Amino acid sequence: MPKIIQKFFLFSASTVFAFALPQQTWATNTNSDAGFWPGKHDYLHVFPEGNARDFATAVWNGDIDGALLKAKSLPKGVNTVGGNCHTALEIAAYRHDLNMAKALVKAGANPNGEPHCSPLVMAMHDGETNGFSEFATFLVKSGAQVDSKYQNHRAIDSATIHGDQKVIRTLIDLHTNINEPSSKLINDYPILTMAQMGYWTSVEYAIQHGANIWVTGQFGDTVGSEALSNLNPDQFNKAYIYTDASPEKMEQEHQALLRVIQYLKESHYPWPSPSPEAIKKMVKEGKWPPKETK
Repeated sequence: MPKIIQKFFLFSASTVFAFALPQQTWATNTNSDAGFWPGKHDYLHVFPEGNARDFATAVWNGDIDGALLKAKSLPKGVNTVGGNCHTALEIAAYRHDLNMAKALVKAGANPNGEPHCSPLVMAMHDGETNGFSEFATFLVKSGAQVDSKYQNHRAIDSATIHGDQKVIRTLIDLHTNINEPSSKLINDYPILTMAQMGYWTSVEYAIQHGANIWVTGQFGDTVGSEALSNLNPDQFNKAYIYTDASPEKMEQEHQALLRVIQYLKESHYPWPSPSPEAIKKMVKEGKWPPKETK
């Protein structure tokens, strides 16, 4: 199996595993929008019957006045927590209800939600990125940590695997840590995921904003090895994930690839890039990155 396919399925499997862990009913709940993502039943039924569930229901339904009224009857108000760490703000994020999110935060909701249940990450659930940039910008400016996690994953991890370049740029502009490994399960880096998927315009943007070109993945892959393989016209076409795989888009990515290669050369990156197998050996021997670049 080609390494790029291995990585894609490892990432997908780890995402399912990580997001499924605390939500014990998700995988069997037919009301979920996707098998391992929460749906209406999952969110509402983890809140106790009575005012708490009425509050959550009002949030789900987009009833701002009703939600705020019900919150006043609860000891923790808008920060009431249901089972499995779910909060009202997380529900609003899942629903992409920016007006509800603004009302909850104005009323005192914690923009970070509960630990490991980040509304910011949930705003991009199952790869849904439409409207995410505005939602994420609001949350971060309201005090949310851009690298907050939903289990093991950050928003940038999902953005790089799905290739939404507007979202990637938004998160970089909001100062996500582009040099933090994507997750403990995968131990790859956002820039490598982008390169593996062929998103060279995003790789270029990440480099321009401080991404480390010397990082290595678990298979010994590097930005250089991915760039070299992409120069091969017979290389597996990684653009199968693109929403826009038009000739114009592919040409943009190719030109960005050439600019990234030029930057690598100017940065004294070994070229042609060593193979992943050679990189793994060099890392083990303490020879990567080369001493003159350290």
